[in-house]
Amino acid sequence: MKLLARQHQSTSLLEFLIELLDRQRDVFRWAAGIVPLAAVLAPDSEYPRLRLAALPLEVLQPRFSEFVTSVGAFATDVMVAIAERLADRGAGAQSALLGAYLARQPLDAVARSLDCDPRQAAFFPRAFVQPIAEWLAASLGEAPEQWHETFCPHCGFLPQLAILRDDALIKSRRLLECSLCLTQFPFRRAVCPHCGESQSERLEFHSPEDFPHVRVEECHTCRAYLKTIDLRKNGLAVPVIEEIASADLDLWAAERGLWKLQPNLLGL
Repeated sequence: MKLLARQHQSTSLLEFLIELLDRQRDVFRWAAGIVPLAAVLAPDSEYPRLRLAALPLEVLQPRFSEFVTSVGAFATDVMVAIAERLADRGAGAQSALLGAYLARQPLDAVARSLDCDPRQAAFFPRAFVQPIAEWLAASLGEAPEQWHETFCPHCGFLPQLAILRDDALIKSRRLLECSLCLTQFPFRRAVCPHCGESQSERLEFHSPEDFPHVRVEECHTCRAYLKTIDLRKNGLAVPVIEEIASADLDLWAAERGLWKLQPNLLGL
């Protein structure tokens, strides 16, 4: 399997990501001084530890508005149009979109008001909330070693990808990386994160010849897939960037009739 038009596609995606990461870095720094961790913490015995729906919209909305305008300046034509509609509809529409995302409610109604697909509507709140959630999760420290659920113990969102790496005590350790706060948490090696399938003949791995450290993990039982970044083969790889830059693998998986456990920030 080879990645088609990999160089051209990867270049445009990486250019977009560099710009986006700059804006997200600014939000991360802002959140560290503004967003109160104590206000969103669940009791010690409850997971996920963060209750993102408790974040104060009146504090977030003005910064969200600035973020949408800033990212809209270099995004795709579709995203530019959504950014303009959000600006036209003002603080009420922006708070409605952000609040629905934080509460993990369906975005269908908000998307209709913005004349776009729900996945497209999710881009701006997800991109904005991600560095805030990352800061909050980092304040909690590492995920508990005894964690065996598919969802993130810090924020409750599904994993975006899996990671394989060699640790001091565990070789070929498998971790899942959260799609929102980027927390890495342990998960069993040869098990489907969606349905729990563990029979080896029902699990299949696909890796491109020219991108050997990234592979698609397919479950024949539920038809779900997840991308794995093998840091044993490329220790310099940045998982979240590699996941998006290897978008051709998502197109290939879709052609096989597979569905992704969690679409990435670009909706792939």
